Amino acid sequence: MDDVSAENPKKTRKRGPNTKKGCSTCRSVQSAVHCEGLTIAAAGCSKCYPKSPNLQPRILQTPDLLGQVGPQEVGHFDYFRTECTEEFSGFFDQNLWKRLILQAAHTELFVLHAVLAIGALRRSQRATPHSPRATNPMMLEYSLRKYSLASKILGLRIKADTVNWKLVVLGSLVLLAIEVLQGHESGALMHLRNGAAILKGILPTAADGSSTVVVSGTTVPHTQHGAESEYLVAAFTRLSVQELPFFGLPSSIAPPAPTIPSQILYFTTVRDARHSLNSIISAVHAFVRRYGQQDPGISPIQPLSGVISTEISYFQTILRSWIQTFNSFFSLLKHIDAETSLTAKVLIVQYHVTWIKISCFHLDEIIYDQYLPQFEEIVERSKEIIIAEDDPWSKSRGPCFTLDIATAQPLYFVARKCRDPQLRRRAAELMEKVGTGVYTGRTIAKVAEWIIRTEESSTGMLVAADHRLHDVSFDFHQETRMGTILATRRDIDGTLQHITETLDLAV
Repeated sequence: MDDVSAENPKKTRKRGPNTKKGCSTCRSVQSAVHCEGLTIAAAGCSKCYPKSPNLQPRILQTPDLLGQVGPQEVGHFDYFRTECTEEFSGFFDQNLWKRLILQAAHTELFVLHAVLAIGALRRSQRATPHSPRATNPMMLEYSLRKYSLASKILGLRIKADTVNWKLVVLGSLVLLAIEVLQGHESGALMHLRNGAAILKGILPTAADGSSTVVVSGTTVPHTQHGAESEYLVAAFTRLSVQELPFFGLPSSIAPPAPTIPSQILYFTTVRDARHSLNSIISAVHAFVRRYGQQDPGISPIQPLSGVISTEISYFQTILRSWIQTFNSFFSLLKHIDAETSLTAKVLIVQYHVTWIKISCFHLDEIIYDQYLPQFEEIVERSKEIIIAEDDPWSKSRGPCFTLDIATAQPLYFVARKCRDPQLRRRAAELMEKVGTGVYTGRTIAKVAEWIIRTEESSTGMLVAADHRLHDVSFDFHQETRMGTILATRRDIDGTLQHITETLDLAV
């Protein structure tokens, strides 16, 4: 019996998978009914996917596109990540390039192509510092090919209804960047207009709960309005020298508390100070969006509401705290290099502009006369920034928030709002020396000069209240090299005049 057993060992049934090992997604032990077939990598169980008690299909996360590119592309991407994001963020918001666009490049093919084009193009330009426009022909061809692919893929995604509006706006920004780096003002303006138009059409849908929006005749899914939307609005607001504030459009930034809290600011680096001021500026932009711009047909003498007055006081308190903290921090620095010095000047300029804007909100424009010393400092500091040509930091050629933008906007603001004839003319003259951004300084200077001539009526005297221009906006037609300016003026009796002027940009 024993011999027979030894010769014919008992056959046992092969064991199935050990379900006690648990789900490879959550590692919890489930029953064989809920978690059978877990030999598939990353399969889930009923705890992970409770909607169905059976085996769920494998849910793939969006693959990182960088794993599908070659060494050359990885090099261009790394250059974009380490150099371009820092340079393009410049003196303002870090979230756009270092967060939104960089993250999208890992998952959205059209963004990746655009980022590779930017990295390659900027890398080539940096290799020839004495001729910033010079680009290696092979690198230029590579960049243009990537630009074309990015534009084509984005267009197909829009037509196929497989992209939300935020990605479309991001696409406008990265394509705009390529145009600016090549010095193509016309293409940059086209992308700026497209992105701004989408934002203006999108943001009001947040209030009515719309699920879709029409972009260039195509329906695009509408996603919830939130922090990312604020980053995009801030980008387009600052990219335009006009500082398009999207008046009247909803903002997801909550208004300040009715009581002013204790504001404790502390800076250890200039970067900290810049980040703090950026947050204040973004909140001021949101404030302006909430309450809109002043109606030129209504007397500005009417008192502001309690809510608006409280918010203005809040911002003034915050700004006072910021400048006191910054001055104290800067005075204690033992070593101030060229970059730190230049950044400090830009921050001071932006501080003064923000203070004047919030302090004069919805008040008679004559009140700007009280801020003549601040206007003078804006012009003087801007002049120092513009002539800092030997500083490598000043040669930033990114499309967003660089010295060109940081200088052009304040100078245009002085030319628009300051009534001193000599000072506003100095601002316009300095504008002509501003390098290339989305708009060239020379182009913006033409608008500023027209405003000065129209308001002063060639008298060279202080502007009378009824000669002030309101709602000044402009658009440039690069093909014809002509510009159109729209403005309104309120007479003494309150009658509104609508003014339209055409400028020859080629002269």
